[in-house]
Amino acid sequence: NRPDLKLERTLSSRTFHRTIITIEVLSEYPYSPDDLDDVVSDITDGDCSGKWSVTSSDEVDGPTMAKLLIGQESDPEFFQLDEDGNDTDNDDLCREHACRICGNSAVKVGVFFISKLSTRKSIPLCENFDCLKQLVDRHHDWNVIEWR
Repeated sequence: NRPDLKLERTLSSRTFHRTIITIEVLSEYPYSPDDLDDVVSDITDGDCSGKWSVTSSDEVDGPTMAKLLIGQESDPEFFQLDEDGNDTDNDDLCREHACRICGNSAVKVGVFFISKLSTRKSIPLCENFDCLKQLVDRHHDWNVIEWR
């Protein structure tokens, strides 16, 4: 999505990890949580019993990770990959200083809370408000918690 950048990108040589976790919930009623936070709350503080286990854990390559991210309706750029599994961080600017949307020099870092994962992610962005809007539009479940 970086306009006017024609780059030769290399297939990622990084190793990624895919972990599948199974959660068993026992309840006195049909259980239908809205999100993972509800499951945790219902098991730890609510009226459900539960346990979890790692079902599988595998190493995957860049192309596989890109496909998995797309399958989760996420963006391969989450791990600085393009849709084919090539690294996108070998641009003229190093990835710590390049806007994740347009590729220009990033002067601010948006810290986002990703509610589905209950985690934080720092993403470099330039001063252009449209880049922030594009990022938020792509990841509608992310909330900006800090802008520095």
